[in-house]
Amino acid sequence: MKLNHILYYLLLIFLPVQLGRHFFPDFALIAGIRSDYLSPTIFLTDLLILLMLAVEVIGFLQIKRGLLFTRASKSFTRNSKRWYFFLALLLYLVFTSLFIAANPQAALYKLLKITEYAYLVSYIIRLKPKLLESILSLSVGVYYSSVVAIWQFLAQSSIGGLFWWLGERSFNLSTPGIAKTTINGAEMLRPYATFPHPNVLGGFLAVMLPVILAIMIYHRDVLTGKLYLYLNLTLVLGLFALVFTFSRTAWVMGAFGFGLVFLADPKIVVKTARRKIILLSVLYVILLLSVLTPFILPQTIDSFKERSSFISTAFEMIRLQPVFGYGLNNFIVNFHEFVPPTAGIYIFQPLHNMYLLIFLETGLWGLITALILFSKLYLRSAKSDYLVFIGVVQLLLLGLFDHYLVTLQQGQLLLTVFTSLALTPEHNQV
Repeated sequence: MKLNHILYYLLLIFLPVQLGRHFFPDFALIAGIRSDYLSPTIFLTDLLILLMLAVEVIGFLQIKRGLLFTRASKSFTRNSKRWYFFLALLLYLVFTSLFIAANPQAALYKLLKITEYAYLVSYIIRLKPKLLESILSLSVGVYYSSVVAIWQFLAQSSIGGLFWWLGERSFNLSTPGIAKTTINGAEMLRPYATFPHPNVLGGFLAVMLPVILAIMIYHRDVLTGKLYLYLNLTLVLGLFALVFTFSRTAWVMGAFGFGLVFLADPKIVVKTARRKIILLSVLYVILLLSVLTPFILPQTIDSFKERSSFISTAFEMIRLQPVFGYGLNNFIVNFHEFVPPTAGIYIFQPLHNMYLLIFLETGLWGLITALILFSKLYLRSAKSDYLVFIGVVQLLLLGLFDHYLVTLQQGQLLLTVFTSLALTPEHNQV
């Protein structure tokens, strides 16, 4: 196996790991308080991507200059419209980062991360990995994340030791700001595994468990007995871990994903998904409902109260700056100006709706561009293997109820990987 393939599969295996070095310069502070969302961070997974780039650069240097120029020229000619589109998008984001954002350093750091993920998409597409090997590599993360999550829930604390090196943070039930739930009147700690929050762990499992089940059902013929047994064990452990996250959104999305696997005929679903009118209607109706739901439901649950308050504030912010937004990574920078001084520090987090967050940070033009790209991603996934289609649909729907697919390393990597697999459907044969 070539080194570039090894690095790719290592990236998938270590995707849940949040081991990294955080830096907190002045622009990563809000009212003097450190913000992980603004903090430049070098993760283990970033180093793997950097190694991918280094291997490619070394490979390019070994190619004769004339041949390299010819290849680059042909690539630009074949994809000139895409190059012009991404160049225009890059210039727009640079403009908003430098001249619109209140915190240009945070915006430029976010732009650097977007460039990193764009490179990763290009890398994976050119690598043309096998789908079975990709899903199996991701399943390793599901397996060890589930084991750690179950262990944490039973211990009601972090595990420590070796798991600290996988990015597990040190915490227990009395840690300030730790995620909890109440069972029969008793407070219980929600497990994090090596993720930054139980909701992110839940989202990862909600996406991957239906995909694992689908490969066991629709591609049973390519699985050895040991692989099939391993996937069964991973699925069972993952289900327990998903329940223990107590993430209502992840529960619903997991159930929806299993419904796609059990109840839907892949050929009918994919054929329907390719109809653009149905696609746009369904996606935009769901987007609207995701915005209105916190206002429609009874305000008896703290999370719904908080999210409805967030969305109300978001609309006020959009009204004031609708065209260009507030700049990449600048929502929470500006958000604290719209909330009372008595608000707790834990309210300073991105809006729990990926699409509204994109609108707030990049403006109307950014939102339109994002919706076009997500629509194309959906359609391309419908032409790919059903496993990829399930993953993409789950991710696009999860974005309606949380922000981590565009704000946190693990979520961004998961979205990047499935985007890449969807964009190379002809190579996704198991």
